[in-house]
Amino acid sequence: MSDVSELTVVMATYNGSATIGRSLRSILGQTHLPVRVVVTDDGSVDDTVAIVREFAGIEVVPLEHVGLGAALNAAIATVDTDFVAFLDDDDLWPIDRLKHHLAEFRANPAVDIVLGPTVNIVDGNGLTDAEAVEEHLRKVPVDPMLVRLLGATTMRATAMRSLGAIRTDIMHGATASWISSPEATALTTSTTSELALYRMVHGANMGIVEPTLARQQWLDLVRERVQRQQ
Repeated sequence: MSDVSELTVVMATYNGSATIGRSLRSILGQTHLPVRVVVTDDGSVDDTVAIVREFAGIEVVPLEHVGLGAALNAAIATVDTDFVAFLDDDDLWPIDRLKHHLAEFRANPAVDIVLGPTVNIVDGNGLTDAEAVEEHLRKVPVDPMLVRLLGATTMRATAMRSLGAIRTDIMHGATASWISSPEATALTTSTTSELALYRMVHGANMGIVEPTLARQQWLDLVRERVQRQQ
């Protein structure tokens, strides 16, 4: 039987110096630690790599600027554990996130993907860790959403590989289309009630920086999905 304690966390980053430190602290502050954390740097021109290298044990894979999908694919190719989780370089996890997801895999050996709820945190740049986010939510409650976001899922590595590569021809929606593809939704998915992701919504989010391109690429994804279903 697979050792469900063996998990790799994958992150891709590009010019993430303003937020990646707190995201990495979120990973390293888990009550169940991953055995590996792999960060692919997509050709950052700021201090991102230097910040990542301040954290002991983090593996950095430097790349030319190839785009989010290709950067994540490069990180995925390094995974040699039985389980894998993903986190964006500006989001955070609750401290028990990995513990809850791995417990679900132990309880349900046939499960391929575990998905938990997400909370959107608007203008949370001053929130430096999960404890600060929890305190913020006590003051400003936000309803959680159960959405197939990559940062809210943990996967068996075999299931991850069965999905093939993340798309590299689009910037917006690449990970969402991968985790929500017909192949992904056909996998056995279990949901947990415990929060899995603090999604930080801020002015540097790709969809806010490039709203026209984001809308167009999301519309294209919707059209593709509809055409496949016809």
